[in-house]
Amino acid sequence: MNVLKKISFVLLAMSVMVSCDKEDVQVNTGPLLVSEIIYEGVDFGSGTVFTATLANDARDVPVEVFFTVTFSKTVDAASITSESIKLFDGDDEIPTTINLVDNVVTITPSSMLENNSSYNLVLSEDIQATDGGKIAEAGNFSGVNRLLNTVGPPPYVPDGQVAYWSFNFDYKEQISGTLATEVGTPGFANASAAGPNALASTTDSYLTFPTTELTNSEFTATFWYKVNASPDRAGILVMGPPDDTPPMNNRDNGFRFFRENANGEQRFKLNVGHGTGDSWFDGGEAADLPADADWAFLAFTISSTECVVYINGEVARQGSFSGVDWTGCDVLSIASGSPRFVEWGHLSDESFIDELRIFDVALPQTEIQKMME
Repeated sequence: MNVLKKISFVLLAMSVMVSCDKEDVQVNTGPLLVSEIIYEGVDFGSGTVFTATLANDARDVPVEVFFTVTFSKTVDAASITSESIKLFDGDDEIPTTINLVDNVVTITPSSMLENNSSYNLVLSEDIQATDGGKIAEAGNFSGVNRLLNTVGPPPYVPDGQVAYWSFNFDYKEQISGTLATEVGTPGFANASAAGPNALASTTDSYLTFPTTELTNSEFTATFWYKVNASPDRAGILVMGPPDDTPPMNNRDNGFRFFRENANGEQRFKLNVGHGTGDSWFDGGEAADLPADADWAFLAFTISSTECVVYINGEVARQGSFSGVDWTGCDVLSIASGSPRFVEWGHLSDESFIDELRIFDVALPQTEIQKMME
């Protein structure tokens, strides 16, 4: 397999052209359903092999991969005959091979797919199981809402976005095209809340990024987060100034968003500097997540009048604030408090972080909820 290229901000969509309707399904055998679609390839950044489930709104899907479709029961080999992959909105075709082993179909295009394009997998027969049950409807083969040519709308993104990381197998900030700097050996989750992958850092590892476009009078950060309570405290996002008296913990400028143990759960806190001191936004139990919580949508906003912390679209802490001072805040740390917020042990975060977005406005709750939904 050649070095992977990537599709940015698009869905790779493949569907099957079949003629049977739901009425055609043999009731005594039941329909043939898709259990899972995964894709497999080589991580462009590290060269390591990955396998990931293709989510409904996956973006940055590698162009040169093969897809494995697992059906609910054994498939009749005679019904799996592929002609090609064809552009959904054009005539260009790519020869494609299909291999079948029991209930697992492997789809392999003969060459790289085109960027910013959707494809149909063209088959000459209806797909059916060895017991006669046919696929119930065309959408099912395309992945039970994973690989549909009738996909839903793209994610809602309010105005004012100045930075965005998808973390789909690289650390690129998508608006500028600039890669974040790796410290240590951060990695990927091979899982995601909204796409094929998420950031999953490791001990003593994190990302940094210059703050040139980020130090605005108003600020919002939003992201999906799957907590890993070990270690029991960690920095998540930090933009702080240097400190002449290490260990670094100068809180007069910038912000620190972090988590720490609270009676076995993880509590999220925001600290923001106004130039001559700092303010704390600690929501207590309202800002807690269970140590084994599933994906949560986290957000916080900073304006000249208040700061707000949100968990899953609900206010966890809200308080008055006089405005952030960005003096000396030239580095954004992602998945750690290092290097600017280390005195209390809020170091590398081994939780999963996905779809990190930063805005130059303090988004209202309604906009944050629309993003989450």
